[in-house]
Amino acid sequence: MKTHLARTHPDSKDHDIEFDEPSHRYAVRGESRNYISATTMLKSFYEPFDPDRVIRMYGGGWRADPNHRYHGMTADEIKAQWETKRNCEATLGTLMHERIEVFYNRTDHALDSRLTPDINEGDDRELSPELQQFNTFHSDNRIVPYRTELRIYDPETRVAGSVDLLAFGRDDDELVIYDWKRSARDLSSAASNYGRACAPPLTHLADTPHTRYALQQNLYAYILRKYYRKRISRMYLVRLSPTITNYELIPLPNLRSEIELVLTCRRNYLQRLRRVKGVCVTGVLLMSLLVAIRKNGVGLVLPSPDRR
Repeated sequence: MKTHLARTHPDSKDHDIEFDEPSHRYAVRGESRNYISATTMLKSFYEPFDPDRVIRMYGGGWRADPNHRYHGMTADEIKAQWETKRNCEATLGTLMHERIEVFYNRTDHALDSRLTPDINEGDDRELSPELQQFNTFHSDNRIVPYRTELRIYDPETRVAGSVDLLAFGRDDDELVIYDWKRSARDLSSAASNYGRACAPPLTHLADTPHTRYALQQNLYAYILRKYYRKRISRMYLVRLSPTITNYELIPLPNLRSEIELVLTCRRNYLQRLRRVKGVCVTGVLLMSLLVAIRKNGVGLVLPSPDRR
């Protein structure tokens, strides 16, 4: 079902792309083969979280401190607690996104309207600080929405993603990207990278949450500029969290050169994949031919060499 903003500002590519929430997979014109989400593609440039390594590094200190929250817990118990918390945070983050999307797609939306939590709903009670922070953000910035949860794709590199909010900028043909983040982590450019850098060819970038989200939004901006003919002037993270007293509006840098490097890697990967598939197809055809020859008792006749 189309949202109010999708009906108001439709795009010819809207019907091309579909998203399956459980599998987190995109399909373009019914084809999901080789399409990858921007988030998944970019993960290959970051160091993955290794819970066993973290526990090996810090577990001794936790066990020695009777006041530590992990004191007396086994490694499996700690990992199970982390997984439960991760799932809970992901659920609340999804619900927060949904509430904001519904807010911006109200047909009676006005600049002075507010997102009012339903105190009778358990989820809204959990999200109350974040929703109040969102109201302050909306009041301070007076955003005029263009599209929410806009699904986009790059047909060449087969990368797809969803933009949280595209809003009108200072000029009529200018759009601004906003990305909602319900996070207790420092998302600013000053956050520590703990000595970690991104993988080649992005080793000049610190591996921080700020860098990761900046690359993701720059990738979306690239796709919107190249394939949707949109003029993207700015990109922001909007941090909403019960761990802070007010929202944080975090500007993101221009990383066009880095996105070109990332997409070059993606193109090279797809080319290698096509070559491997070509070899496999040729091999399958040859094997089928040999099987047919043996089955029918027919000899393989090779052409005579030219005796001229």
